[in-house]
Amino acid sequence: MPIYAAHAPKGPPSLAAADRVTLVRQGFSWRAFLFGPWWLAASSLWRALIVWAITVAVVIFGAGALGAPDGAIFAALALIALYLGLEAAALRSAALDRAGRPLADILAAGDEDSARSASTRAGWLRPKPPRRNPRRRRASLQRPRRRVRLIRRRRASPCSACFPILRGATDDDPVAASRRGRRCGQPNAP
Repeated sequence: MPIYAAHAPKGPPSLAAADRVTLVRQGFSWRAFLFGPWWLAASSLWRALIVWAITVAVVIFGAGALGAPDGAIFAALALIALYLGLEAAALRSAALDRAGRPLADILAAGDEDSARSASTRAGWLRPKPPRRNPRRRRASLQRPRRRVRLIRRRRASPCSACFPILRGATDDDPVAASRRGRRCGQPNAP
């Protein structure tokens, strides 16, 4: 059963967007294999056409300059055509993505008409649920968190016993000088 890539225009999903879906059949393209440059031009794949022309020119002129036999040149051109046939769907998908029509869905259908009808019923038309934070795991998968209780230390307020200057003591008082700078709870504090 053929597989199709559905490329929809950017924006919110709607039925109008479903009518403008471009379907790209995945797999080998006989048209691209047999009619390479004409298929590239008909599909508006201008970058790929330029790369194809440069590659073919390098093969023909490079092999001719090296004196390669005609059979080797033909084999190289056949491999280029084979590669183009294999990568035709990827080239079209990349061109559509650059043109603002990203990949919306992958569909398996018997033909293009049934793929188009399946694209209107596809899941990309439904509104998407809000995204979850990927760092946040579900509650059933989480380990129970330890609750860390922060205990704040109270700063001791200066008292007159530890700071005699607050009491009005002077520097010539020997008791006040011995207590200067001590806080409550320290040895020799009243």
